[in-house]
Amino acid sequence: MSFHYQGGWYFERITQRPDRSDDGTVRIYHEYITEMGEHKQDFQLIIDADSWASIVASVSQNGEEDRRFYDAKKFHMKSTVPVSHTFRKV
Repeated sequence: MSFHYQGGWYFERITQRPDRSDDGTVRIYHEYITEMGEHKQDFQLIIDADSWASIVASVSQNGEEDRRFYDAKKFHMKSTVPVSHTFRKV
């Protein structure tokens, strides 16, 4: 299942491998509709899980510092990442 961002840009996790394995690879592609109504792709980029985690960590507010890369990778690979919540009494 792909996530449609806008303007024909899609992001998806590649999980359709012959052995049904999921190594966290991400595919980004651009799709457009021709005048004949056909769906065509004119761009595709395949990104491995480590590079994807690095991208996510790098564009976070403080960049790829401390353990952000490892947190991004754990989150992407379905591991539990601690999330801190602040509650205050009203």
